[in-house]
Amino acid sequence: MCDDNWSASCLDECSLHELASLIEGASNLFAEQALEYAQVAFACLLGDNRANELRELLGAVDDFESDEERAAALAEPAFTPDSPTSQHTAAGAPALAVNDDAAEAAMAKVGMGTLIELKGVNRAWSALARRELCSRLCGRKGHADPRQLDEITELHVELLIEAGRPWEAARAGRLVPHLEQLTGYGFVVDVAAVRKVNLDDDGSEEEEEEEEEEDRLVSAAVQAALRHCCTGEGEPPRALLLAAIACAGSGSVCGIPVEAMRADTLAVLNLYDAWTGPEGATLIAILMPSMGGLTELNIARNSIEDEGITAICNAVQGNKESKLAKLNVAGNNISPVGATAVAAMVAVIGALTSIDLRGNKLCGIWTDRWGSQQGTYTAQGIIAIADALRVNGALTSVDLRGNMLGDEDWGAIFAAICGNKDSKIMSMDASDENIGPAGGKLIGEALRTSVTGALTSINLRHPSWGKKLGDEGWGAIFAAVCGNKDSKIMSMDASWENIGPAGVKLIAEALRTSVTGSMTELDLSGNELCGLSYYNDGDGTYTAEGITAIADALRVNGALTVIDLRYNKLDAESAKLLAEVAKQKGISLCGIRRDQTTADFSNQDLKPPFAILLGSDLSQAVVTGALTVTNLLGNKLDAESAKMLAEVAKQKGISLCGIRRDQTTADFSYKGLKPPDAILLASDLSQAVVTGALTSLDLSNNSLCGVTTFGGGTYTAEGITAIAEALRVNGALTNLRCWNGLGEEGMSSIRNAVQAKAGFELDL
Repeated sequence: MCDDNWSASCLDECSLHELASLIEGASNLFAEQALEYAQVAFACLLGDNRANELRELLGAVDDFESDEERAAALAEPAFTPDSPTSQHTAAGAPALAVNDDAAEAAMAKVGMGTLIELKGVNRAWSALARRELCSRLCGRKGHADPRQLDEITELHVELLIEAGRPWEAARAGRLVPHLEQLTGYGFVVDVAAVRKVNLDDDGSEEEEEEEEEEDRLVSAAVQAALRHCCTGEGEPPRALLLAAIACAGSGSVCGIPVEAMRADTLAVLNLYDAWTGPEGATLIAILMPSMGGLTELNIARNSIEDEGITAICNAVQGNKESKLAKLNVAGNNISPVGATAVAAMVAVIGALTSIDLRGNKLCGIWTDRWGSQQGTYTAQGIIAIADALRVNGALTSVDLRGNMLGDEDWGAIFAAICGNKDSKIMSMDASDENIGPAGGKLIGEALRTSVTGALTSINLRHPSWGKKLGDEGWGAIFAAVCGNKDSKIMSMDASWENIGPAGVKLIAEALRTSVTGSMTELDLSGNELCGLSYYNDGDGTYTAEGITAIADALRVNGALTVIDLRYNKLDAESAKLLAEVAKQKGISLCGIRRDQTTADFSNQDLKPPFAILLGSDLSQAVVTGALTVTNLLGNKLDAESAKMLAEVAKQKGISLCGIRRDQTTADFSYKGLKPPDAILLASDLSQAVVTGALTSLDLSNNSLCGVTTFGGGTYTAEGITAIAEALRVNGALTNLRCWNGLGEEGMSSIRNAVQAKAGFELDL
């Protein structure tokens, strides 16, 4: 090094141990320039390697007694002193074959991250790294370096922040009993003074208005109090103040329970809509690694933006001991930059099982309050998330709705999940996402080739105002699911999707040729399977082709047990055809599951063909054996369909009006009930098993005889006569109120039915 032709590049050929010897010699000779050259070369040779790589590079022997001991060394706080009583300093080969002073001098230019990794090489290197770290972080002018935690009085937080480890300040606040000051950026922070600051001080009204404009985490009064804790020139940087709050702050700030978080007393942290902003999220990120028991964090609707989510993701990603399982960051203005940070975390974290990213700006675009699209589209964030989902084996739930993903974006997400054999994601909700036919085909292809055995449910329903998958898209989805023998998807909801005859024929063909036995439930309600809209009488032309195709598919499909065909404009013949097949196969046509005990169909505008479908369901013990209560009141049934349902219900002991078996009173007044409803009520009243506990009934102010309160309509006594006949055999009811609209014939029949019942109270 004394040669005239020598340069620093000559050190590139030296080994670590040769460099250590040079450092020892330069130290002995007080050759400062040569010493610095050798120190820099030593640090460069160590690089940014991890513990195992460093061990190989150093030729060191792992003498830790267990993996747990090594993990503990790596996980301990960076400021942990090398205690003279520690087992890590047990006798053994030194880290470097030089004297102790030279070994410590060799560490002078080594980065903080590398020093921390050196703790995992072996015990000797762990001790050497500890001494260097503690000297840098806790050394105090005029004092010997600490050898115990209770000897630490100062912490250089600037070094921790620059090393990407600001959370160490919070750990110090909990673990270091005699900590007096934090230093960095030319400031000294009085820890005791910080503890006394009232972080919840809102300040004056004028200050509050100013704070809203500046979007501060703390009030102006609190900021002033924190500044008074700092000694130095100028304005203390935000990073230093946040570290001070994390280290010594008392109580809460902006709803963030700083003290409880630092003390690690929380398993669930709910900060929904707390207005923390990016600054608050950064503070949370500083505190999170100190929370070994935290399993769930909800920070939705806080406008944390990219800065905040990046800080949180880095904190989770950097904490090997993290137990965080659920993370909700919905509604936080997260853009593609933040999405990339989320993806980096998801790709490597094994504890996280659920993440909610709804309502952000992951594609860079959003809709403003006037419905106009803003921003510039980019797939950067979604591609990163898809890449992470392709390798993640821990997540069971991910929600990406409300981010204006397009067809290709959703195709990429489904392809990633379906292409990952280790994926644990069980359901995917892409409802209300304006996925069109092109997206349907991409998703269908992902499902067709899926190798994951976890996905059991998908939701692709769309808003009435947006794009829909259409006949072709839904055909592709069903063909994919039914054509994959390894598919585990158990149910499909294609309700209210404007699926017409062409689409239902594609679906029927998929069901007919299905090779999967997993799909047992299907919802096709609210479509146009017969070519007509349920509510628009003038649109379309009726055809039974689609219904015939569905019936043929049901005859041969051995898996389906539930299909919902309500709100399709079936005629009686189509309904009868379906009912015939359903009875042969034990299939529900109205969406009733086999373990269901109640079903509410009230006020749903259901018409006589529906009664045929429901009659099929009610007649089958295998379908509705558990059902005891259903409610059909307030629909558009006719007398004939009501009578048919009543006959089936009487055989099965089922309520048609929502009356529970233990119910003692029932109030049906002002419900707009009509003669068919009266027939249904009569069915319930005639069955002791249904209304054996019912003692009081109010049927006032309805149109049970077809006449409205204002005299409109056509009078018929058919329904009220049925009620009267039921009252004759009902032995439980003792009070009936049924005034308005019955007419003389109706009132007479009711009086005659109860006149022999002693103590019966009748109000007509």
